[in-house]
Formats: sequence, structure tokens, C-alpha cells
Amino acid sequence: MAIPKPTSPVESEIFDLFKENDPSGAYINGLKEYVGKIFVPSKRNLEKFSRRVDELRLKVENKSQLKVLDSLAAWYGLAEPHMVPESVLNAYFGYMIKEGIVDGHMKALTRNGIRAMQAGTMEAAGRNWPTGLRLLTLIRCDGLQEIIRTIKKETQDKQLKESLDDLSEVTRKFASIFRVKGFKNQGFDEVYKIIKKQGADLGRKGIYGQALQRLWDYSETPGELEAKGLKYLDRELPKFQRVTAKLAKKHGVPARAEEVSKVIKAKRAVKVNEIIPYLADLRKRVVKVANKRIVKVNPRYDARVMETPSYLTAIFPSGGAFFFDTFTDKPQQVFICTTDPRRDPSTAPGELLNLLVHEEYGHCVHASNSSFGYGAKPSLVDMLWSPLGGAISEGISFQREVEFQDVM
Repeated sequence: MAIPKPTSPVESEIFDLFKENDPSGAYINGLKEYVGKIFVPSKRNLEKFSRRVDELRLKVENKSQLKVLDSLAAWYGLAEPHMVPESVLNAYFGYMIKEGIVDGHMKALTRNGIRAMQAGTMEAAGRNWPTGLRLLTLIRCDGLQEIIRTIKKETQDKQLKESLDDLSEVTRKFASIFRVKGFKNQGFDEVYKIIKKQGADLGRKGIYGQALQRLWDYSETPGELEAKGLKYLDRELPKFQRVTAKLAKKHGVPARAEEVSKVIKAKRAVKVNEIIPYLADLRKRVVKVANKRIVKVNPRYDARVMETPSYLTAIFPSGGAFFFDTFTDKPQQVFICTTDPRRDPSTAPGELLNLLVHEEYGHCVHASNSSFGYGAKPSLVDMLWSPLGGAISEGISFQREVEFQDVM
């Protein structure tokens, strides 16, 4: 789509709300006037956002607008500490994917990133955060510190380097609020040991039911959701156990999923330095099948495949998808694949195929088709980021996995 033009005054007001409260996302998606800006999550700004949502809810013209507003309000209402460093980290990554390191843009972004982290520190200090939230926050702080180091290595601008040092220091102070004994961000095994010992409570029990409804437009209660999940396990686990036993016998290993996975990877894994070229070749073949049998791919689709940067591997242990320039004539999508052995990288050919189907023919194709209005004509509000939109994209992506298995 070109720079979007709201079709009504209400749609225009909702779009303004999005831009004011996600200015880094607005810039990354093509709105140049928001360069260098980032949302500062102060109590005052969050209350202002909440009041504005309440005003707009009284004006909505359709269910789509109401659901997006409810989803955004519920997201900001969580006010969880990991959201602060993650927003700054995502802004830096989006800028680097979009344009590389432009010193002037990075200096403005860093100044505002410092303000965001300082505001987050003020709101988080003095509270007893549960272990799960502390871990989520520390992982994102480590990622932010790593991207700061990456930018410092690449830039020659002295002023930017100094500002990045300041951001690093305020991030360190923020992270000190959430210390967890034994945490060094060394991968899943380390975190799992901590969780087994200290638990992984996120402190969401009191809001879970409301979150399901408002964040993701989910009608079931927490109890009904749990029952559905257990029903899925009862249906799928026996099949999984039968396949595991069959493969274990074939490969001469104990009938445990971990052992079977280990032996298959040892025999068939793609070498780490060959994973991205392997995917680049595989997708040329898969797109023909996907386009013919699963989902029509618009002729202007041109996603990029890249290795997950080290500063994002803890957040995306296997892979992910990113979109930028959505509000321009040339929307872009990026499929990232994690190869870091400390995380949960896909290395067996079957795993890589499944990852490709999920991230590319789920997330990336959905984003591209929506941007061009290919097959459907989403409204401007439909195209704005929200937790609900993210959940819909995830649902589509997992459905693509099932559809591709049926084709095979």
C-alpha cells in the first residue's frame, strides 16, 4: 500500500494514536517524520494513552476498530518491565534492517532510548517482581546491551558512541532491579535449571481471563483453555509416542524424544554455516508448492532470509519474521533463522522445512499479501500492529504447517 489515507475521521484518530504510542514502529514502517522517536513509558504517558483509548472506544465504527483498541489498551495496561528494553531493542533492530547505521538517526533514537529506560527504571524500582518476569527482562536487557556493542563497533561517530555508553549504563541500572541468582544468559539449560528451582511465575493470574479476551479476542475462560490444551495433548501425545518408539527402534536408541532428536540431528543435520544457503535454495522449491496448493503468493513478494543476529537469539531461539516499510509502495519482509547452538536452532532438514513454512508462508506472505491487498482488502486499522494482529498471524502460520503436512 502507499502511504495510507484514513477513510474516516475515526480511523484517522486511531492511526494518530498508533503513531504517537509506537513512533519507532511508525518510522520503521515508512513514516519518515517519526525518525528517532520512541515511546517513553512514563506513568503520565501511559495514563494519557489509556484516556485516549477510552475516548475512541465511544466513537468506533465497527468491531475491528474496537478489537484493535482493546488489544492495544490491554497490552499497554500490562506495564510489564520486559516491554521497556524490548521496545528499545526492537527499534534499533528495525532501523538497522531498514537502513543500516545512519548516525543522525541513531543519535536521536539513542537519546530517546535513554529516556525510555530511565522512565522504566522509575516505574519498576522498589517492586517485588516474580521470577518469570525478571528472567524475561534480563534476557531483553542482555540483547539491548549486545546491539549497543554492535552499533559502537560499526560507527565512527564519537557523539553516538558516547550516547550509546550512556544508554548502556542506564540499561545496566535497569537490569540490576531484576537480578536472578545463577542467570548468565547462557541458553535454555541454564534458564530451565533456574525455573525448576525458583519457578517461572509471571504474576498474571489475576488478569489472565481478561487478557485472553482483550489482548487476543479469545472467548474461552482460562479453565476452558486449559481443558482444550489437555484435550489436544490426549489426542496427539499417543501418536507422538508411537512415532518416537518407531524411530528409536530404527536408530537403536532409547525411546525418548530427546534421544531420537539427538541421533537424527547427528546423522542428518545441516552444518551451521550452510543453513542460510540451504534455506535460500529450499524456498525456491517450496514457494511453487505453497503458491499452488496452500496460499496464493502475490507477484511482488520478495522476502529476505538472514541469520538471526546474536542480540536477538535469546528472544527468537529458532527463528522469526519482521516487517518494515509497510506503509509505503515497497513493503518488506525478513525471515530470520537462528543458528546459535546455545538456543534451539533448527538443523535437521525436516525442522528447517517446517520453520520455513511457518515463518515465510505464514507470517511473511500474510504480511506481504495484506500490504498489497492481494486476496483481501484490509483496512488501515487492520494493518496496525496489535497483540491481536500478532496472534492472528501466528494462527495462520501454525495452520500453514498443518496444511503443508497434508500436502506432503
